[in-house]
Amino acid sequence: DASNDGCFSLHHAYGTPPTALTLVAGRGSGTLADACGAAGILKVYGHAGGLDLLMSWGAIEAGRNDSSMVPASAVECQDLCDADSACKFFTFNDQGPSGGNYGYFRGLCFLQEELSCEGDAFSHYHGMISGPASCSSSDPAPTPAAGPAPTPAPTPAPTPAPTPAPTPAPTPVPTPHVEPADASAVVRSTAPFVFVASSFSVLVASI
Repeated sequence: DASNDGCFSLHHAYGTPPTALTLVAGRGSGTLADACGAAGILKVYGHAGGLDLLMSWGAIEAGRNDSSMVPASAVECQDLCDADSACKFFTFNDQGPSGGNYGYFRGLCFLQEELSCEGDAFSHYHGMISGPASCSSSDPAPTPAAGPAPTPAPTPAPTPAPTPAPTPAPTPVPTPHVEPADASAVVRSTAPFVFVASSFSVLVASI
């Protein structure tokens, strides 16, 4: 489910069902597939009374029982597995009511080693919940291999500024040639005016 990222396997035990489970919890009916082999049991957590009974029946080896904690959920059982470096998978008994004599066995938490066989790793078992020690991958994502550094694009050469066309020198305007005036002509042209002026002066004097 969403709370465990889908890594828990409902109604399954890791490996073939441990003997302790088969003695206290019905497996169910129908076609029940088994795993490829049995996973080693590192430790079993649960109620002290239930563990003592299972030990007396020879279903749990001495020294592998631990009543210091009775997990209330598969998540708590997984946390116990995650805290043990040797534990790779767990199986939690979530079957049956929590009260009465059966309460001695509800909450059994099996810390298990990883299977060495190839094939199915889980067995169908009604009411069991199993999964890995951690739902999050501890392996870092692979770092992509470093390739050759990309070749930078060539920097275009700067475009030179256009050279201005030379300004042509102004063409000088030719100065018109003026012929000097004829002095005699000037004298001739002004003679009548001198004569008139003289005559006017004599006239005025005689008056």
